[in-house]
Amino acid sequence: MAEIKSTLDLVMEKTRNLRFSSQEKREIQMEEARRAFNGLLQKYLDGQLELEAVQLGVAGLEQKHEWKPCSWVSPGWNRSMS
Repeated sequence: MAEIKSTLDLVMEKTRNLRFSSQEKREIQMEEARRAFNGLLQKYLDGQLELEAVQLGVAGLEQKHEWKPCSWVSPGWNRSMS
């Protein structure tokens, strides 16, 4: 008797050998870091976070993603917020 496969099973079979390139992985990491950074800033602007918490969050992003916000955020962003 033939087995009926779910859509998920079919998709998993077709994509089993697909892999992200190192460039694609880096782009995904950068996008995650940007989203997290934007989330921190929005929470600060909404009054849900203090500046120190934003600075700690950015330091964590720098470590986790080997990312520096300075590459696309103006220098002194944290000084202008205080």
